[in-house]
Amino acid sequence: WIANDFGTVVSRIDILRAVKPGERYSTLPYVRPGGESLLQLINNILDLSKVESGKLELEAVTFGLHDLVHDTCAMMAVKAGEKGLSLNADLGPNIPEKLVGDPGRLRQILVNLLGNAIKFTDAGRIHVTVTRDRDWAGKIMLRFAVSDTGVGIPEQEQELIFAPFTQADASVTRKYGGTGLGLAISNRLVELLGGGMEVVSEPGKGATFSFTVCLDLVPDPKPQKGRRDPGKEAGRPADPPHLQSDSAPLSLLLVEDNKDNRLLVKAYLKRTGYRLTMAENGQEGVDLVAKHAFDLVLMDMQMPVMDGYTATRTIREMEEATGRARTPIIAFTAHALVGDREKSLAAGCDDHLVKPVRKQELLDKICAVLGE
Repeated sequence: WIANDFGTVVSRIDILRAVKPGERYSTLPYVRPGGESLLQLINNILDLSKVESGKLELEAVTFGLHDLVHDTCAMMAVKAGEKGLSLNADLGPNIPEKLVGDPGRLRQILVNLLGNAIKFTDAGRIHVTVTRDRDWAGKIMLRFAVSDTGVGIPEQEQELIFAPFTQADASVTRKYGGTGLGLAISNRLVELLGGGMEVVSEPGKGATFSFTVCLDLVPDPKPQKGRRDPGKEAGRPADPPHLQSDSAPLSLLLVEDNKDNRLLVKAYLKRTGYRLTMAENGQEGVDLVAKHAFDLVLMDMQMPVMDGYTATRTIREMEEATGRARTPIIAFTAHALVGDREKSLAAGCDDHLVKPVRKQELLDKICAVLGE
């Protein structure tokens, strides 16, 4: 089966080589999905191999659970929206903000479950809940549940879906695709995180996949007498600079032709103090900068009508000709090869950010460029 997948992608690469110089890859929409599917397949096999050989090492770092859940849902909401599905998350009131564990593996489990829920749901909604199961001796057991209104799974086949390379029904593979690795890996990761996974489902009535994980609590620091943190209110930590609302909101312009990327950045900035304006190509971006003063511009470098390099140079020339203050511009691009950053800076950008980008990475980069 893996040889077949490699053969398919190789044939698509041969087609890609036949593209004339300067021709956009978007003219071959089947090439990129094939490569991404193969890459995901290889990553899944490597993960499964590490788990089964006992060589998968888990991290133990402090992370924000609320941010992890909301950011993951925001990322997956783009795919859900393409099918007209609603996706929301509900974290219990007693869920700690900060915990110690492996955020990357926890995110991987959620992405796998949400991806399946979206894949097998044609109408309705997907709902994520996080509840506090129990805690002891500095540790906490959390229960995550991902519910959908999809096709459901017959009871006699529910145990099979956690085995590698297995799906509930052969017809499922034909209609929805997939290798049957996602759930197997997620189940093993949950076990490594000290919990377990289960499913409750009926055909035609959707499914709820729930799992528990054991994480370490972050010890509460002892407050110093006579000092009070003005940023803390009812146990809530002070907001970072990009979330504080004691000043006028900063105005950001996103110049991006891809609708999914626009929706993702919009979701990332939804609860911040930034005011976001969007343009769909470089010419629209230049026109908006000419009419309005923005505090920062996120500039995609590959766009129709006018690309990001040309748009950035045009903005810099306009600023020099009119004596306007320099607007910080961050190249927002999928180009990550050696020399791409230098090319962006040479065009007049102040920094270079590679897609796909995580929320915290984006906010940190904005703060760094703005000097916050």
